[in-house]
Amino acid sequence: MGSELNTLAKTSLKTASPLYGAVDHVAITMDGNGRWARKRNRPRTFGHRKGAQVAFDIVKYAESLGVKVVTLYAFSYENWQRSAEEVGFLMEILLPETLRKASDYAEDSNIRIRVMGELDPLPKGVRAQVEESVRRTEANTGMILNFAISYSGRREILAAVEKIVQQRLDGRLTGPVCDEETFSHFLQTADLPDPDLHIRCGGVNRLSNFMLWQMAYTELYAPDILWPDFTEEDFADAVRHFIKQPRKYGKVTEE
Repeated sequence: MGSELNTLAKTSLKTASPLYGAVDHVAITMDGNGRWARKRNRPRTFGHRKGAQVAFDIVKYAESLGVKVVTLYAFSYENWQRSAEEVGFLMEILLPETLRKASDYAEDSNIRIRVMGELDPLPKGVRAQVEESVRRTEANTGMILNFAISYSGRREILAAVEKIVQQRLDGRLTGPVCDEETFSHFLQTADLPDPDLHIRCGGVNRLSNFMLWQMAYTELYAPDILWPDFTEEDFADAVRHFIKQPRKYGKVTEE
């Protein structure tokens, strides 16, 4: 009985927040790990490890605010061009550790883990961990934690075009010329809402090939804070910023 009362109390605290339920899908580019480490005369890997812990804390806080989807830009397709040392650390150590930790938390919190990107280049062990994390949480019905790994927005769009053309040639896709709804069905986010809010830390205000189709009307928020310094209150500020923005989608609203 006591544990049930504690759960009810926590739920009441969550829903009492004016930010609760204000945003459905938050996309996050976790920028600034290397710069944060360099300021402390430490290797970039030190910054990445700190950034992973911050990501875990922010995901938990987002879940408490009723966010339905959090997409983390964990590793871009272009990141393969970084040094062998950095890529090796991310792929062989940090990503597997992060996915295991996220899976443990997700299982206990009814969170579903998803992964998008081109997974073939991933080391065998990382691919196995990705598959295990998805499998362990696929029946969960709460918030979706979506990792973008080896991901490229342009390549995702090109892959969708190739699928559409092939299905046209095979006769599996018929009817009128492809519209936006049909095209979106061929993207890796087909069953997810488009991001409402994109947070990119480090004072950099660009998308960097992240969900280019999906973020056509996303509100962009670029605080001058390096990701390892990003806090729950900073996340709350981003949501407050989102709430204040009129979302017109090209229409004219009454003054």
